[in-house]
Amino acid sequence: MPMRLSDQRGQETLQAIFAVAFILIPVLFSTLEIGNVLHLWIGQHAAAADGARVAGEMGEDDLEVRDRIDSELRGAGLDPANCTVVVSPSRAAWHEPITVTITSTRHIGIPFLFSRDVDLVSSFTARGEVNH
Repeated sequence: MPMRLSDQRGQETLQAIFAVAFILIPVLFSTLEIGNVLHLWIGQHAAAADGARVAGEMGEDDLEVRDRIDSELRGAGLDPANCTVVVSPSRAAWHEPITVTITSTRHIGIPFLFSRDVDLVSSFTARGEVNH
């Protein structure tokens, strides 16, 4: 028995719905997720850079450095309580390097593909500007 034209149209509509649901939606969500993670990583990197500059000006890891890093993280939409900040070394003399490293974990979930945690690591090095 030959297939009628109206049956084919219904089948094509169903195929189009499946194509949108299983191909285009994951592509859209992956673009949004990756854009969001990239935005957070750039903000985290800016906080590390600003913290390293202040640490270089002060010549050490102190409360002012931590406050500046926390302020920059909040400004980027990150919760400072969920970030690990390491300033190494804790004290730097004139022209010695001082590095600020910030690590945070973000969850990425893309429908029909995968869901996982991703570690975002940002590091910035400045030179000490104080002679201790």
